[in-house]
Amino acid sequence: RSSQPIVCVQSMVRPFGKLLGRLFGSGAAGITAVSITLLRPQSFSACAEDDKTQKIASDVMPVNPRGSLGLAPTATWNDDWDCREGRDKSNVTRHLVLVRHGQYVEGGREDASMVLTELGRHQAELTGRRLAQYLPEGVEWKRIHQSDMIRAKETAEIIAAHLPKGVPLSKPNALLNEGYPADPVPMPRSMWKREDTWKDAPRIEAAFRALFYRATQSKAQSRRGDPGLVSGAASGSMVDAASVGVPSVSATAPATHEYELVVCHGNVIRYFICRALQMPPELWLRWAVFNCGITHICISPAGRCSIFAVGDVGHLDSVDALTYGHYHGYDMTRKSSRL
Repeated sequence: RSSQPIVCVQSMVRPFGKLLGRLFGSGAAGITAVSITLLRPQSFSACAEDDKTQKIASDVMPVNPRGSLGLAPTATWNDDWDCREGRDKSNVTRHLVLVRHGQYVEGGREDASMVLTELGRHQAELTGRRLAQYLPEGVEWKRIHQSDMIRAKETAEIIAAHLPKGVPLSKPNALLNEGYPADPVPMPRSMWKREDTWKDAPRIEAAFRALFYRATQSKAQSRRGDPGLVSGAASGSMVDAASVGVPSVSATAPATHEYELVVCHGNVIRYFICRALQMPPELWLRWAVFNCGITHICISPAGRCSIFAVGDVGHLDSVDALTYGHYHGYDMTRKSSRL
């Protein structure tokens, strides 16, 4: 059954190859045969009409024993991205749930004036209800992180009111403030101030290192690259990852999960996605994260990062509640009707 599409394509392409052969010689027909062969690289013999054509096709796109295309990988994975590879592994899988703040009053000169709009508060309420039912049974939120900007703090407070009492709400931290994490590629049409990137990028990278790391058994982490020790700025420092290390567990202990909630900003979240996946950070602007969208990133005990959700807004109750700043949903030309 799997060979039927190939036969169908061959029947369509062969007459074209004969026409090319008449017009430009046998070379063009040979190219057409190779192109047919590449349609199914794991089984060249099914398409190749002779050994010569099969050899040409194999030279163009070699096949490995696994049956893939045999192309050289375009990316590699750094197993020691958090400087914890080879340490005492735990059975704890870490989950970072990132929430962009709700819609806020834009255009203010001072952060204090950029508070949530009525719609933004409604978005935060809906997000709090969703997160109250987000975790599996028997699992609790470990803590809530928040940036030091008023719109994120208001969003965090509204969400926290819906979560079980006792979930720690960390002090507002400026490392998580909005900013420009990297010069984006492609560069946007609007004016881009590279000095903003120069100022903001190290801070946002410090926030990434403070939050993103695999769990280990030992609380006494080496200070070499320890993500919890990257900053002690007057504006606030992240919780020391070493001081909140997970309890020691045996190799046979059942796997456990811990969840941390981070309420911050769109640019920061998009940068975190790129860094977690070890993608070039310059790609951050290609992602879109709506107000109160939920992004879920998982870090396995082996240090592998997976994205479970990016900017999920399924919990918002209507299309009108879907906003990207003051713009309505996916229509970046129409202002929201519920400002």
